[in-house]
Amino acid sequence: MLVTPALGQAFDAICHDMKGFHVGRFDVKFESLASLCAGTGFTIIEVNGAGSEAVHAWDPSLTLRQAYRIIFDKQRRLFAIGDEMRRRGHAPVGW
Repeated sequence: MLVTPALGQAFDAICHDMKGFHVGRFDVKFESLASLCAGTGFTIIEVNGAGSEAVHAWDPSLTLRQAYRIIFDKQRRLFAIGDEMRRRGHAPVGW
């Protein structure tokens, strides 16, 4: 993976500014790989929330089992976050 501490800190700062944001995916455009790894020189094109698709599961080099594992791991994490939010007193979204 190309995630560096500097890149992680940059996205942590962005996420903390988004009240109620707990999980999601950012689509970014960046000047260079070096600047991205430094946590600079990137533009966020789109923010996809918890309901976004785990697009890396579509990698044709993965087996079907690996793809399902990615999808189910993501759902497991989302359910854990939802469970914790309910414990903190937040009501689930209704129909």
